[in-house]
Amino acid sequence: MILRLKNIAKTRIFLLKNNMFSKIMNLQSIKTEQDYNQALQRLEDIFDAKPDTKDGDELEALANLIEEYENENFPIEAPND
Repeated sequence: MILRLKNIAKTRIFLLKNNMFSKIMNLQSIKTEQDYNQALQRLEDIFDAKPDTKDGDELEALANLIEEYENENFPIEAPND
C-alpha cells in the first residue's frame, strides 16, 4: 500500500510539474485487468514518442501508472541468497 501511494504521488507530482493535468485528462488509475490491457495497448501505440511532446508526456505518466499496477498485482519477490 505504501508503494502504491508513493507511485501515485510520483505520478501526480510529475503531472503538476509539467502542467499536464489539462493536457492529459484521459489518464486514470489502472484498477482492472481490462484497464491494464488498454493501458499497455496505448503505451505500445505511443512507445516511440519524442520527449517533451504531448505523447511523450503521456508515455511517461502512463508508464508510471502501469508500473504501479504491476507492482501491486504482479509483485516480484527478492531472490533467496
